[in-house]
Amino acid sequence: MTIFITPSLATTTYASRLQRVKSPGGIEAWLLEDHTLPVLWTSFCFRGGAAFDPEGKPGAAALLGSMLTESVGDLNAGGFQRRLDEKAIHLSFRVGRETLHGSLRTLTQNVDEAFDLLGMAVSDPAFQQLDFERTHARHAASLRMGMAQPDRVAQQVFDAIAFAGHPFSRPASGCYETIGSVELSDVVALHSRMIARHNLEIVAVGALGADAFVAALDRAFSQLPVSAEASVLPAPFLSLGEEVLTHLDSPQSTMIFGRPCISVDDPDFMAAKVVNHCLGGGTFSSRLFTELREKRGLCYSIQTGLDATRNVSRLIGYTSTRNDRLYEALDVIRSEFAHLVSNKISAEEVEMAKSYLMGSFALQLDTSSAIAETLLSTKVEGLQSDFIDERNARIASVTRDTVADAVDRLIGDGALLVSIAGNPATH
Repeated sequence: MTIFITPSLATTTYASRLQRVKSPGGIEAWLLEDHTLPVLWTSFCFRGGAAFDPEGKPGAAALLGSMLTESVGDLNAGGFQRRLDEKAIHLSFRVGRETLHGSLRTLTQNVDEAFDLLGMAVSDPAFQQLDFERTHARHAASLRMGMAQPDRVAQQVFDAIAFAGHPFSRPASGCYETIGSVELSDVVALHSRMIARHNLEIVAVGALGADAFVAALDRAFSQLPVSAEASVLPAPFLSLGEEVLTHLDSPQSTMIFGRPCISVDDPDFMAAKVVNHCLGGGTFSSRLFTELREKRGLCYSIQTGLDATRNVSRLIGYTSTRNDRLYEALDVIRSEFAHLVSNKISAEEVEMAKSYLMGSFALQLDTSSAIAETLLSTKVEGLQSDFIDERNARIASVTRDTVADAVDRLIGDGALLVSIAGNPATH
């Protein structure tokens, strides 16, 4: 179900509508009321995620996320899913690098039961061996398929080198070679380390008042322990200038390239977004797209982005190309990074990038789920609650001079870490 925002929600500042609530049980959350449709969308997360995987056992957190909707309390997996389906309640979990993320969607009339079931999932998972074996087999099969996919392989190698010695060096989904070592006891132990009120962030958007919402929060989360393991430490970006090839039998090679980025709370971050858009973030207008696809036909698409959170900041790019033209494409990419430093971005490019970034942001907030996810990200990263309202004003204030400063900081000497997966022709 897609829930479109109302005109009043679209034209009123989010900060003025946002309620910061705290339940009697001490659960804190943000609530954005919208009573157009009788639906509530709740996005929440527990800090830690795949970074809390036991040493040598990546994928444990991913298995934990999958098992939270299997057997729960005295309900088997089928019984729990039927309880959700009977009330059209959608509950899902996914694991990322830094969080175990959850989404709950329900009709307002079913809020009590929805939050009861959510509470059972997070605080009373049964962790049945048969559920684990089925989930483990399904997950291992997915990982095995990924071993033949150049994009996944290139990404895993890139992370392993860029974040060597840090938990972020491990793939969040795990590795096929080691997933067999993950046992049910590892998943149970990880639940105890991560699932707690201390690690919890919650945002809800929809047709529910504050009093009813705080009561629902206690129904779901009051049984959780208060504290959990400390947060993940920031990850430094390593090995700039390194180029790594992983051989795969594939007609195309995938290349991932990147370098450190300006942090998300830095005053120059919005200028860095403009730089990224001009370099490779603009799908059809960026310099890299123009040089690699339009002028030379080296790839179908190329994209760069800023992967910036509280614990990691990097500029990262992706493309795939024919094996016999991979190194030609890499030479063009490096040339464009150097050209960006030696030749300032024009005033026209800056204004076009700003216009796109401001207009596209509004389109990203067209549903209640999108608003909830953006607010949750804002909360997790420790940004102010008025970030959504202020974001476009910050983009508008970017000048050609601040962009030039951001280029110097973002691109620097142009050195890249490059991970290639495929069978490219000899360099």
